[in-house]
Amino acid sequence: MASSKSKEFLTTYGWAMIVIILLLITMAYFGLVNPNSIAPNKCEVPKGFSCSDYSINEDGGINFILKQKTSEDLRITSVQCISQEEFTITTKDSTVDGQKVVQPITWDSPKGFHCKFSDNPFAGKKGEPVNAWFKITVESQGVIKNIEGKIHIRVN
Repeated sequence: MASSKSKEFLTTYGWAMIVIILLLITMAYFGLVNPNSIAPNKCEVPKGFSCSDYSINEDGGINFILKQKTSEDLRITSVQCISQEEFTITTKDSTVDGQKVVQPITWDSPKGFHCKFSDNPFAGKKGEPVNAWFKITVESQGVIKNIEGKIHIRVN
């Protein structure tokens, strides 16, 4: 007797769960629900680095602070940023601690990075969630490496 009640319960509510899941999938497919809009703000960086104080501004600027947690002697040689909409690469107005990277910069403490897009992909998107990618080229003992990361955040 108890097993038939539990079967009935699972059958009834199992169908209800399937209907709800299908409804959510359909809403996402037609754009009524955007999973990125509920995703938390995050900055993804490789192991050995940490990211803090990151933001994307409506004026086309990306700001973030990266801290090196490795014991390597790194020298920053270039900074590039890419937007999600246009995949525009910018190096024109990229700075490290307020300085353009003309000569390699020694990475001895947390560094503040700023990228500015000439064609602003974030204009008119205040409050919307967006993605941006960055690539920092570094040199360590003659070996060139790329540190790549992603920022997902709402535009300020």
